[in-house]
Amino acid sequence: AINRQQQRIRPNYLLDLHGTLPYTGVAACAVALSSIPLWHLSDSTGLILLILGGIAWITASSFQDHVRTSLHISANHFTASAVSLVQILVIVAVCAPVVLNVDASTRLTLPSFPFAVLAIANFISGLAGVLAHSRLRSAAPRQAVPFGVSLKTAVSGFLLQGGNYASSLCIVTILGSATLAELESVRISAQPVMIAGTALAAFFVPPAIRMQQAGDRNGALKQVARMCVILLVVGAVFTVIVPPFTILIEFLTGRQTSAGLAMALVAAFALQAIIAPMNQLNIANSQYALAALSTMASIALTLATLLVTLHVLLLWAVPLAIALGAILRAVILVIAERVDRKRSRPSD
Repeated sequence: AINRQQQRIRPNYLLDLHGTLPYTGVAACAVALSSIPLWHLSDSTGLILLILGGIAWITASSFQDHVRTSLHISANHFTASAVSLVQILVIVAVCAPVVLNVDASTRLTLPSFPFAVLAIANFISGLAGVLAHSRLRSAAPRQAVPFGVSLKTAVSGFLLQGGNYASSLCIVTILGSATLAELESVRISAQPVMIAGTALAAFFVPPAIRMQQAGDRNGALKQVARMCVILLVVGAVFTVIVPPFTILIEFLTGRQTSAGLAMALVAAFALQAIIAPMNQLNIANSQYALAALSTMASIALTLATLLVTLHVLLLWAVPLAIALGAILRAVILVIAERVDRKRSRPSD
C-alpha cells in the first residue's frame, strides 16, 4: 500500500484482499489451535461460535486497517479518522440494546458476542472508507505481490502476535487466569497511548518511507524522530492522567485496577510504539532479516524476564519485560543503522 509517487490515488482493494487470503487462512488456523485448551472447559456450540467470531473479527479488522492506512497514505487523514468514528458508532449501536435489555439478550452474552460486534463494526466502517476513497482515481493495474515477498514483510507482525500470546500463556500458567483478567483491566486503561502511537505512525511513517525510497534516509529518520518526540510527550502526559481512567475501568468492570501498574504500562507501551516505525522503515527497505531478528530478540528477552520475575514482582513484571524488550530492540536497530552507515561511507 506504499504510494511511492505520493499521488492522491486509491489502491485496488480487490487485488489487495486477494493477497491477504493466505494470511487470513493462517490466522484462522491460529485461532482454532489456540482454542484447544478450552474444549474441555466450554460447550462445543459456544466454543465454535467463539472461533467463528474470532476469525470474522481478524478478517474484518485487517481489511479495515488496510483501508485506513491507504486513506492516510493518500493524505485523506480526516476521512481515515471518520472511518474509526463509524466503527465506534456501530459498536455503540449494536451493544446499546444488549446492555439496556439484558433479559432479552441472554443468548447474545456468549463469548463470541464481542468478536462478532467488532467484526461487524470493522466491516461496515471499512466499506465506508472504500466508498469515501472511490472519489479518487484508482491505482494503475499492477501484478500481485509474490507470496514469498509479502510473507517476509509479515514475519515481524506474526512474531509480535505470537510473543503476546506466549506472554499471556506465561501469566496464566504462573499466576492464574484471574490475574490475567486483572492485567487486561489495567491494559485497557493504558491502551490509549498505543492507539496514539498507531495514529501518529499512520501520519508520519508513509512520508518517511517515501523519503527513504527517494534516497533520503536521513530525512526519513528525521520524520520518524518527530513522531517519537510527539509520542514521548503524549506518553508523559497520559502517564500523569491515567489514574482517572483506572477508576472508570474499575467502576465498569468491578475489578480492582492498579493506577500505578497502569502508569508503568503506559511508559512501556510508549517505548514499544516509538521503536515500531524503525522496523517499518527496515521492512520497506527490504531489510527483512534485521526486522525479524530484532523482533525475535525482543520477544525472547520479554519472555525470559517474565519467567524469571513473575513469581516475585507479580504483574509488575509485565511492564518491566515489555520495556526491556523494547530497549533491546532499539539497541539492535541503532547498532545496525550505525554499521550500515559505516559500510556506505566512501573509503578514503
